[in-house]
Amino acid sequence: MLAVVAAVVGLVAVIGVGLALTSAGDLEVDDNLLVNPEGIIDVSNSPTVAYNPAREDNVVVSYRKDRPGYSALLAYSYDGGESWQQTVLPLPADITGCTASQNEPCPFAPDLAFAADGTLYVTYVNLVGNGNRPDNLWMSSSTDGGRTLSPPTRIAGALTFMPRVTADPNGSVYATWLQADEVGLLRYAGRPPEIVTARSDDRGRTFSSPVRVSDTQRERVVALSPVIDDDGHLVVMYQDLKANRRDFENQPGPAAELPSALVLTRSTDGGRTFEPGTELESDILATRRFLPFLPELPQLAASDGKLYATWADGRDGDDDVFLRTSSDGGASWTAPVKVNDNGADGTAQFLPKVDVGPGDRVSIVFLDGRNDPHEKQLLDAYLATSTDGGKTFDNVRLSARSFHKSIGPSFGEAYGTDFGTKLGLAHGDGRLFASWVDTSAGTEATGRQDVNFAAVDLPSGGGGRTLVLCAALVVLLGGAFLGLALSRRKPGDPPTRTDVQNRQVVTS
Repeated sequence: MLAVVAAVVGLVAVIGVGLALTSAGDLEVDDNLLVNPEGIIDVSNSPTVAYNPAREDNVVVSYRKDRPGYSALLAYSYDGGESWQQTVLPLPADITGCTASQNEPCPFAPDLAFAADGTLYVTYVNLVGNGNRPDNLWMSSSTDGGRTLSPPTRIAGALTFMPRVTADPNGSVYATWLQADEVGLLRYAGRPPEIVTARSDDRGRTFSSPVRVSDTQRERVVALSPVIDDDGHLVVMYQDLKANRRDFENQPGPAAELPSALVLTRSTDGGRTFEPGTELESDILATRRFLPFLPELPQLAASDGKLYATWADGRDGDDDVFLRTSSDGGASWTAPVKVNDNGADGTAQFLPKVDVGPGDRVSIVFLDGRNDPHEKQLLDAYLATSTDGGKTFDNVRLSARSFHKSIGPSFGEAYGTDFGTKLGLAHGDGRLFASWVDTSAGTEATGRQDVNFAAVDLPSGGGGRTLVLCAALVVLLGGAFLGLALSRRKPGDPPTRTDVQNRQVVTS
């Protein structure tokens, strides 16, 4: 009997240790810091975060500027994000300004990724004309953590939207984008656009001809997210708007009533050909309008043989963040898991970005309105983190104070405020590095938006589950030995110190 009691005590202790080590309370959020330079009316958003695997504490953020004038910048830090310096994205001298009123060249839509050797690759376009159309797609690289950038390589020509960069651990670099044939007023025209990719095997100096990624029968594709899986294959997720012509063609009306889908495809031959796409999620419901040139980007991550797809949709009446996981390369997926842990309060959670760290830690950053459920005017940045591979999540607030959701540019009441297309998140050396758009320094008059940043210290370098298992083993072994010792006692044996202590507890 005493052995059973000891085992139960051990099990209870294990559960307690597990809860203590995996709770969100163990995440230490550092101070919120400003990535971009201050500006009274400046609008900065759409950050991407990358951590240098070859240099400790080297974090880089790229972001776009929507005012004054369109532009983009890169910010680098050598101290884990405590201080930031800016680097201009280079363009050739013969590139002219994007509008008659802006003489300087206009880099835009930046994305970045580190290679395993610490080389940083950055993709971006330059805008031209009063319509601010992409005119060329460029790539530049850095070997000093973002301080300096190489002269850019031209990857492709006009109408290259939503460019993303992916670095293969084996040395190849991929640029993936949406290629349009023609555009009208905030809409695509001509032949249906297609998602394509080009590969470089010489560190971004030259690129292959673009190869089609999206299925030919899918005529309304947007919002691509590429990753390299553990086999070194390029995997691309994108959104198929299906019958939703309203946003794709900039037609008037409310948010689309028809669902869209997330589609996954893979190349097993270095980006030369791609498998037919398969829908991993077919029922995404929009809650507001969006511009087809600047959609909010669902995000994909890959680690330890698994794929993680996250997005926001309004299937429950308001925007929530969801995650699906695949352990077989995308052939099958788990049921959607709701990432934000607030109840059905009618508030919105959106713009998720997923990243995967050591062990089974899955983390997602997103914007969240839960702290203003009545007025629904305030937002915060939240981090959801899981130590069981994305089955359950704990949420922790990142933003030091709430910020107003109506501050910033807008394309009309149906669209709401434009908070950009993405947020930033990266793991590195036992920490998470998160970046988000924040309006707390702005007013409705100034419209100012900033890119904020916070480092998050993970318990035991992100290996909380490992500690839980070790603690469990110790406690269970202790309980087993105690039970075994007690079971071997014979009547008449002299009392042990434990016996005496137990009697004192019972009789006191």
